[in-house]
Amino acid sequence: MMLSPSTPIYLRLKYRNNVYDFSLTADLFHYETILSRIQTYLSKLNIICFQYEDDDRDLVSVKSELEIEPIKEFYFNYLKQCHLNQYEYIEPLLIHPVEGPRHHLQLTLPNDNLSVLSDISQIRSPIFEINSRNKLHRNLEENVFNILSSGQMSMLTVEYFEQIGNGNSGLVHRCRERNTKRIVAVKIISLDYQKDEKKQEIISELNALYALHSSYVVQLYGAYFHENSIHICTEYMNRGSLEQYLGLNIPENVLGRITLSILKGLVYMWQKKIMHRDLKPSNVLADSSGNIKLCDFGVSRI
Repeated sequence: MMLSPSTPIYLRLKYRNNVYDFSLTADLFHYETILSRIQTYLSKLNIICFQYEDDDRDLVSVKSELEIEPIKEFYFNYLKQCHLNQYEYIEPLLIHPVEGPRHHLQLTLPNDNLSVLSDISQIRSPIFEINSRNKLHRNLEENVFNILSSGQMSMLTVEYFEQIGNGNSGLVHRCRERNTKRIVAVKIISLDYQKDEKKQEIISELNALYALHSSYVVQLYGAYFHENSIHICTEYMNRGSLEQYLGLNIPENVLGRITLSILKGLVYMWQKKIMHRDLKPSNVLADSSGNIKLCDFGVSRI
C-alpha cells in the first residue's frame, strides 16, 4: 500500500507538562514544515530541531530534511500496518522539541535615537471631515463585493504550506502564489456556525484591508470563497508577531523604531477614518528587513 499525498499524519508534540496534537498530510511531511508547526505552538522558545521516539522508545534527533527520511519510513510503515490490520486507533508520532538559546528580535534598524524622537514629535492627529455614514456603508458593501469577485486569487492560484497561526478568527497558513512565486499569508475563516457579529468582523477586516495602502499596514492581495470558508490573502511577515518577543531585552533604539512604525500606522488609519480598536503585540507583525506593520482588523470601526 502506498500512502496518498492526502493521507493524514498524526503527530503529538510533548514539551514539559504540555501536549499538542496536530496533523499534516503526507505530502507536507517535511522537516521545515514540522519545525514551523512546533515553533507555532512554542512561539516564545527558539526551537532548533526535534526528536522522535522510535520502536525502542529511544529519542532520535532530526535536524534536516535528509534526517526526515528514517522517520518517514518508520511511521509510514506503522500506518500501513494499521491499515492492513484495520486498527481502530492510530498512535500519533511522538516528537519532542529541542530548545536553543532564546532568540532576539533581529531587525535591520538604524541606531539613531534622536531621529526617532524627532519623527515621533512631528506626528499630529489628522484633521478630516466625516462623510455621511449611509454613503460610507454603501461604499463598504461595494468594497467587499469587489474583493471577492475580482477572481485574481483562488484555490487554483495558491499553493498551501504549513500552518503558522491559530486564533479565534481562524487558521493562518504560509502559502505561495503559483504564478509569481510570492510568499503570502492566508487566513482561513470558516463560515459554518458563525454568529452574526463574527461575520461582521470578517466584513470589517476586508473593508479595512481594502481601504488601507501603507508601508505600516499589512497589504491585502485578494480573497475568495472555498467550501464555505473565506480565504484572505495578505502580505507575509517572516518574523511573526511581536507577542513572541515579550520578556526579551530589546534595545532601546529598536523599541523606538517599533513605536514609531505603530504610531505612523495608527495615524494613517485615522486619516482613512478607521479605528483599529484591538492593538496588542499579537496584532503587530515584523519582518527581517525591519518593517513593522499592523494587522488583524476584525473589530476595527469606520
